[in-house]
Amino acid sequence: MSEKTESALDWLLQNIKEEANDFSDLMEKRNQAAAELAQLKTKEDLLGNLLAILHRDGGHHEGEVGTEQAVKDAMKIYYQLRAELDEARKVIEMIDGLHPDFPVITDFLKAHPERK
Repeated sequence: MSEKTESALDWLLQNIKEEANDFSDLMEKRNQAAAELAQLKTKEDLLGNLLAILHRDGGHHEGEVGTEQAVKDAMKIYYQLRAELDEARKVIEMIDGLHPDFPVITDFLKAHPERK
């Protein structure tokens, strides 16, 4: 084999190795992007499920108004529910105050903090 042919083959082999390395890097980046996309999809699904629960509609509201508006509306729902819960607690405390010997509701809530 001539020196010129051997040099050309060495050059070709080096270029093939570089291309293989570039391809390997590209595939690694592709796999990382696929993993990140899967995580985003999972987060999107979780957010959609949470919005569907808050809107009590199986996800229809988000589909009609978009995610951003559905989140804003869900925040309003959440704060309204919290306000209603606070008012209900005040009523419970008032009722229990009327019957000091029988504070069933307050005792129940104290015994079951997960219900607050």
